[in-house]
Amino acid sequence: MTTSALSAPTSSKESTPPHPTFPLNGAVVDGAATTFEWLGVPEATAYHLQVAPDRQFVRDVLELHLGGSTSVALHNTLPPLDRPYFWRIRATSPVGETRWSPYGRFFSGNDAQVDSFRAEKEGRELEERRKAAKDRARKEAELDLIPFIERDDTIPSASISRILGLTMIISFLLVLASVLLATVI
Repeated sequence: MTTSALSAPTSSKESTPPHPTFPLNGAVVDGAATTFEWLGVPEATAYHLQVAPDRQFVRDVLELHLGGSTSVALHNTLPPLDRPYFWRIRATSPVGETRWSPYGRFFSGNDAQVDSFRAEKEGRELEERRKAAKDRARKEAELDLIPFIERDDTIPSASISRILGLTMIISFLLVLASVLLATVI
């Protein structure tokens, strides 16, 4: 089997690479204790992890050959940088190596930077939830302006219509029976 740093392996059987799950999307992680996680590949016997300050993985590449676990924690390995780190993973199985996964991007920082990143992320998520709730309330208020009978959300289903019709018929028959009984007595 032959490979280059950026190409897929040449093997008799191509397979899907592992899928990076953390860290991604420019997350800020604690450089003193960084955990990498990925979705594994069936029948993988080992994984090969690369971490580098450039997305081509050509300089200052940290390479780790790992067992079958789908996560690894690095301690005091990634100093904080003013630019991102990139990481990728590939699996080894009895049929060969997979191609490299798409890379994940993250920043290594100290506790204060990690806390700040998390607070910003939680603030954005809270603002998105508030906006969604406000949009739902606005849509409900707009529905209040539509006459009840014309609203799509108030039109009964066919089964409810049948039940209402049957209830009305039974009610009519009960009233009719009571009127007939009242006139006979």
